[in-house]
Amino acid sequence: MTNKRPYTIIGSQIAWSCPWYRVRQDDLRLENGHTAVYNVIEKSDAVYVLPITPAGEIVLIHTYRHTIQQWSWELPAGNIQPGQTALDAAVMELREEVGGVSSRWQKLGEFYAGNGICNEKTTLFLARDVSLTEAKHEPLEFIEIHTLDTAVVQRLMQSNEINDALTVLAILWLNQLNH
Repeated sequence: MTNKRPYTIIGSQIAWSCPWYRVRQDDLRLENGHTAVYNVIEKSDAVYVLPITPAGEIVLIHTYRHTIQQWSWELPAGNIQPGQTALDAAVMELREEVGGVSSRWQKLGEFYAGNGICNEKTTLFLARDVSLTEAKHEPLEFIEIHTLDTAVVQRLMQSNEINDALTVLAILWLNQLNH
């Protein structure tokens, strides 16, 4: 296995940007002398939170996603803001999206969900003994909060009703922790 980069970056520019992400266009020279262009979505890192209530239920959100024009079952998630740790962001997102509070946090891992086009790294946390209070949604967040038995969550995942990749990964990870 090699770790050598198979090309040289000979130029880079920001092709487009907005407050949430930007597109970087890199000019590459391959080892054979040919050139190529590669576009990269640069985005701040993110967190996903797998909330478990004291009764062992999983808290999921059912949120409308403009990108796919449909409702999606997901875990609470969000971007890590400048100056925040991943855990700080997870605590904040749990509170904002589902009104959740927990004192039992466990980092499960770090993942790249779209590393073919995006540099965003997502840190997955497990929050146990989550109590729910009032959520504080942002104006463009259309969120329903659901507390579901693990068997129901398994059925939703197996029937492909839960099709958000990092949510599925978190549920599978939880299954491994519980066995």
